Amino acid sequence: MDSDYRMDDSNRLLYQMCFGVTRTWSRNVILWNLAADPLNDPHTDNGGCSMFQGAITIDGDKVIRNIAFYTIAHASKFVRPGSARIASPFTGDNSISLTEDEEHPGIMRATVVENAQVLPNVAFKTPAGRIVLIVANDTWSVNSFKIQYNREFVRIELKPGAVGTYVWPN
Repeated sequence: MDSDYRMDDSNRLLYQMCFGVTRTWSRNVILWNLAADPLNDPHTDNGGCSMFQGAITIDGDKVIRNIAFYTIAHASKFVRPGSARIASPFTGDNSISLTEDEEHPGIMRATVVENAQVLPNVAFKTPAGRIVLIVANDTWSVNSFKIQYNREFVRIELKPGAVGTYVWPN
């Protein structure tokens, strides 16, 4: 699902907050605004944050769906109540890749991989046993990334501001 999305720092911050909250084991995500105007109003000057957009921006008769709209849509459709967050790489994390030695079948090699430029993502296991991965591109350009599952890889591209959800059966 791609968005007609305006890239700015408030989109990035809100977006990273939604992923960051679930990545640190929170069971809930709360958005201050579901809808805002082009100035990100309404907001409070008494401790509120004036830079967060709503999931949608309403400008007269025009409705703009922001990245939070798509993130919420993906999460609410695929991450059902009772789902548990599971590990997935994040910027700055190190992970270990296990591969079979090509010259010595049956011998496994471990390689430390630094995830320096990982797109914001979060993964869950649903009560039905499905694996759900939500990835968003919070940059100004098309980005590609690889997903590894059961020793198989797929390369995927996301447009700027796009959110992708990938589901594996149990």
